[in-house]
Amino acid sequence: MNIKSLIIVCGLAALSAGCVQAKPAYTLVEAEAMPQGTVKADPEASGGKYVGRDGAYQPLLIGDMPTGAGDSFVLWARLRGVAVQLKGIAADGGQHEFGWVWDKPAQWKWVSFGRHTRSELGTKILLLQGPDAQSDAGLDAVVFAAEDTFSPDSIALSLPPLPPVSVTLDWQKTVARATPISYGLNAFGGFNPDITQSAAYEANMAAMNAGLVRLHNGSLMNDSKTDSNGWIDTANRRWDAEKIKKTLSGAYAYGPALMINIPGWPVWMDTDKDGFLDADKTAAYAKFCAQLVKIINKDLGHHIVYWEVTNERDSPYYGDFHQNGGALKDALKPDRLAELAAIYNACAHALKAVDPTIKVGGPAAARPDWTDFITRFAAATAPNLDFFSYHAYASGSKDDSDTQIFNRTEYFGGATNRIVAIMKEASPKRPIPVFFDEYNISWTWETRDPRMTNVKGAIFDALTMVAAVTNGADATMAWNEKDGVYGKMDDSYHPRPSTKTFALFNRYLVGSLVSASTSAPEAVVACAVQSAAPSRKSVLLINRSGHDRSVVLMSQGSTLTEAKPWTRCALTEAGYAESKAASSQWAASPILLPAYSLTLFTSLP
Repeated sequence: MNIKSLIIVCGLAALSAGCVQAKPAYTLVEAEAMPQGTVKADPEASGGKYVGRDGAYQPLLIGDMPTGAGDSFVLWARLRGVAVQLKGIAADGGQHEFGWVWDKPAQWKWVSFGRHTRSELGTKILLLQGPDAQSDAGLDAVVFAAEDTFSPDSIALSLPPLPPVSVTLDWQKTVARATPISYGLNAFGGFNPDITQSAAYEANMAAMNAGLVRLHNGSLMNDSKTDSNGWIDTANRRWDAEKIKKTLSGAYAYGPALMINIPGWPVWMDTDKDGFLDADKTAAYAKFCAQLVKIINKDLGHHIVYWEVTNERDSPYYGDFHQNGGALKDALKPDRLAELAAIYNACAHALKAVDPTIKVGGPAAARPDWTDFITRFAAATAPNLDFFSYHAYASGSKDDSDTQIFNRTEYFGGATNRIVAIMKEASPKRPIPVFFDEYNISWTWETRDPRMTNVKGAIFDALTMVAAVTNGADATMAWNEKDGVYGKMDDSYHPRPSTKTFALFNRYLVGSLVSASTSAPEAVVACAVQSAAPSRKSVLLINRSGHDRSVVLMSQGSTLTEAKPWTRCALTEAGYAESKAASSQWAASPILLPAYSLTLFTSLP
């Protein structure tokens, strides 16, 4: 058994009183010393290893209690992503059940099973894995502490040294191109004049400099007098032109392209309230949507280019009829995808009849993994589809680990790649751009996941944009610009860390993305961009791990050792900072990346 004991050293007063032997403050036992599952490597685990296993109600550890632990002790366990029960095993093999720790921490955390005696536990202890463990769940170590006041957080764990990460850049190999609309935002407050006319709101939006802003709020179709985000004069069954004028006047003055999402239909077009547009209202709905284009682009003189028809209607019109996008739940009840496509086509014709210069797209699909829906929708709408839009979120639980959350961005990239291929097949001669126009960590606001508003959210946004654009997305739009749960600024317009992510991406990472690979992508992700106007190179290094990491750069096809000063931009848990440094000071030597950080070097200020 691998046991480490900390001995409390007697003080001088105790020595003069005849202190002979100190009592151990704690005894630490590594889980891999007596595993009942699979020993796995993890640089964040004590000793670099932990024990995990498949299946609920299976033992993670069975072992003798160390002799140095005393007769009474507080038992601690370092867990991740799993509930655990403590059991004692008597000399005759009988088991005695004690309490559960139901806290399933997303990261490694010490949890206490309380004080126990050697006599009540027996000769061995057993730690049992509970249900619904996350994929990287497990047990790292166990501590037997003498004092109730002892905290195992004070233990200096034996963590393995982390090798430098090699990052290889090839400036002659372009893998994608980022344009001014590549790194966009959703405007949840874009229909509320109290928000769009705020000077603080405008200043923060200008600082983030998103090239495409999607105005989306499900309340758009509500009455303008009773809902601050509603734009409809319900009593007269028309748009509230005065409120629209007030909302858009001077809004987004820094000059991004705008998109308006029309999420659904007014209440009088769904008379049976079943969530579907009434069968005889398709033409009326298309005409109603076209009236909004006329008010904004013709009457008010705004030229909003992008118009998106419906929002996440793939679920009621398709998903509810299928088994998670697969076979029909009932062969006698076909889905209603053809209706949704017909609604889209009617709207696209009507909107462009008012303003032929606009681009109409949709359907803002909620599920990028429903390949059958995407393929059939594209085939039915391709001649009228100026862009295909879709959404994806990483999680529905704030208990998911950072690793799980960050890994989900790799799925976003793969889904984007598949959708790009489907659009090419549906329209081989006329490209259909792909817009990933809604994403964030949690698909439900109820989790209030704090990572969406701290530096980890900034890292998640960066990983998402790199993955999506590298895999062919023509535009991305994060959810959202301002609110209490998701916003890049909070309800009082205070900027959160992600505002810096968008400012950096939109200022320095528009251009040709070149090949950038790392030896440890689970820890460090890289992105390198060559911009033509102005001519500059920019290198972004994302440390998505909870440890400081050193990086060694290898640059192929071009040198990074120009004598002129470079700008170093760093976003960390401590805040944001910029500094100047000649490339000889960083490109030719290991670069230290703080835990959970973005570090960007650019050859022009």
